[in-house]
Amino acid sequence: MAAGDTTSNHAVAYLDALKNCTPGEFQFSAAGLGESRNTILGRVSDRCQVRIVHSLVSLDCAFSDETIALLTSPQKYDDARTGTLEGSTDSEESDRVSRECKVQ
Repeated sequence: MAAGDTTSNHAVAYLDALKNCTPGEFQFSAAGLGESRNTILGRVSDRCQVRIVHSLVSLDCAFSDETIALLTSPQKYDDARTGTLEGSTDSEESDRVSRECKVQ
């Protein structure tokens, strides 16, 4: 996926909004993974409220500042620009998302 690709631009815009917890809706599509809609609802107390709706699951998340920092790291921006999907179920990021998101 080229840096100017629309999906890449959406991913970077989503990271920018998530970093500041700026409300907005972002739609993504990835081969083999399907469609996803991430909606940043804004801050409630010290948490950023995000709803993630995928064809297989819907999550309501209350991300801490520490989790947002992991999700918006320089590596995540590089991944977004290149269309690379990286991650591990054994990572701190995955552990935090598992704790801070509830299946709906």
